[in-house]
Amino acid sequence: MEPPTPEPSGKTVNCGVCHQAVLSTGWFDHVQDEAHTRHAPSYTAFLWDSKQDKCGVHVEEETLDLDYVLLDRTEGPPSVTGTFHISLTFPQCVDLIEVCIGSNLRASGADRCPSCFTPLFSDPIRLEVGKIYTVEIQFTPQGVSKTYKDSVIFIFEDTVTQQRFVIARPVQVIVNTQNETEAEMTQDIPENDVVDGIMPACMDSIQWVQSLPDAPIPKYIRDALEDGTTQEIVDLIRTDILPDNLTNESYARHWKTVLWIEEHQKTSATISNDI
Repeated sequence: MEPPTPEPSGKTVNCGVCHQAVLSTGWFDHVQDEAHTRHAPSYTAFLWDSKQDKCGVHVEEETLDLDYVLLDRTEGPPSVTGTFHISLTFPQCVDLIEVCIGSNLRASGADRCPSCFTPLFSDPIRLEVGKIYTVEIQFTPQGVSKTYKDSVIFIFEDTVTQQRFVIARPVQVIVNTQNETEAEMTQDIPENDVVDGIMPACMDSIQWVQSLPDAPIPKYIRDALEDGTTQEIVDLIRTDILPDNLTNESYARHWKTVLWIEEHQKTSATISNDI
């Protein structure tokens, strides 16, 4: 088990590698000290080992669907629940004893800030091969738009050897408010300083390169695309605008009309999505 972390003071910083309270003014010297560097490899190995499946127990890594949460300040912070799936890949006498949050294990003292993540787990579970077990994690934001990170610690016990082991999974949630998101999507930034592009020098060296004339969308096509439902527009284009048959004589008209329709769709999508 990890030794208890020393209580921090106003001028000290807790080193999670050495489990020491280090003066904040001497932190740079501490991380280069031999005592710190001697513990660093074992600490890194412990972190790597805690993320690996063990004793036939498999914990899905990406089943916690808590990537993005919108808050409405008028209604207060909501609670969102995600799910981890646990399974046993081969016969083994393993119990899921406890589920806890990593920051709650590291933090201690009066200044401890409770985690926004809460495991909804109470009684131990005896794992069986062929079954999938779910553990729900509840997330309740603090009403602040930011990124929340933590780790979920699953504590298992091999009932034959009476040995306990842990499997850890990281969890991250990005929180934003509804008003801020809408403001970002609707905010129109004026383009005051528009700089014309510079033509490549090689274009002037090729004498036969000529600029193509503009081909604006005809008004009758634009009006047809902007009035009516999608099915009505499709029917109108097929019956009144596109040629009845694709022949040598109608080939140019057919594909020119299709290009105009595609250009109008791209322009409309750019405006509606505020790109």
